[in-house]
Amino acid sequence: MIIKKIAAAVLTVAMAAVAFTGCSKTYEKVVTVDGVDIAPGNYLLAQYQAYLAAGELVGDDSVDLLDTLIEDTDSKEWMHNKTIENLKLQIWTDSTFDEMGLELTQEELDYIDSQVEYYWEYVQEEYVPNGIGMETYRKNAVNSYKLEMIFAALYGEGGAREPSDEEYKAYMATQFARIKGFELPKTDAQKNFVTAQQLVQIVAYCEEAVAELNSGADFEATQVKYMTLAGELMGDETDYSDVPVQYTQQRFLSKSKVESGEEMLTANAFVMDVNGEFAYDETNEGFIIYQRVENTTDAKELDYYKSQLIGGMKGEEFAEYSAAQASGLSVVEDTASVKFHSLEKIK
Repeated sequence: MIIKKIAAAVLTVAMAAVAFTGCSKTYEKVVTVDGVDIAPGNYLLAQYQAYLAAGELVGDDSVDLLDTLIEDTDSKEWMHNKTIENLKLQIWTDSTFDEMGLELTQEELDYIDSQVEYYWEYVQEEYVPNGIGMETYRKNAVNSYKLEMIFAALYGEGGAREPSDEEYKAYMATQFARIKGFELPKTDAQKNFVTAQQLVQIVAYCEEAVAELNSGADFEATQVKYMTLAGELMGDETDYSDVPVQYTQQRFLSKSKVESGEEMLTANAFVMDVNGEFAYDETNEGFIIYQRVENTTDAKELDYYKSQLIGGMKGEEFAEYSAAQASGLSVVEDTASVKFHSLEKIK
């Protein structure tokens, strides 16, 4: 669903309630989860999230989401079940956050408020007509932040589910390939591509450099030699012997986020032995002469990357864990209120 920026004045929550209900009938709660009453606004947001999730699964705007099947289940039943799941997770998050003794600092609350104020401008046109006010949106944002803090507390340093260093290293090896090398460009200083004859010569330089490196030649000396030769061929007068390391490429290639033009480089790097032989591959910009090296050199470097890795490494596991924990919470539905706040009223 495309979120459009609102141009008119902001509608009030009271106006939103009238627009959504179409009459004066009101309910204080819709369902009760683990003894906690869920107000209409919170229920409607959870239901709207379920509706959006259904749309993503169906993936066809021409399909009537209220009259189809989702995961072999009637779509309205699926969305209602998803709504309850969303609410259970919210209540589990609040209670678990308190049980773990976690707290939000004023700085964190101020940050959440600033994000809510910023993004509300873009989502209110979708939310307000569906009975969802800014305060409900804010409560949901706070709840989401709490869930992230629970994840960090469980899987972070000292947490009950903290991965070992070996687990981190094994995960990195499957997702990232670190390479060390240098580039011989295919363009000159004006970004003009090389001629066919020059291209043949650059490829020859790549083959010679790889052969020398695999025969034990010094990496830095080889880098300076062939970057200088390629530079001379392209009319580049750069002195590559002056601090050679600044021209060395040492970076990570990601299996899940492959850069355009580096498909072959990435595929080949992942099947190379660590600290094994050198090779070369062509990219959009030039030719990379490289060797796959260790992803981390010491414990300090690994610690630096942990916070960047943990989400991809354990995010799915945590989602399954938290959903399983929340699934056991009791739910009592107010049948009349659920019917009143029906999916058919979503705009």
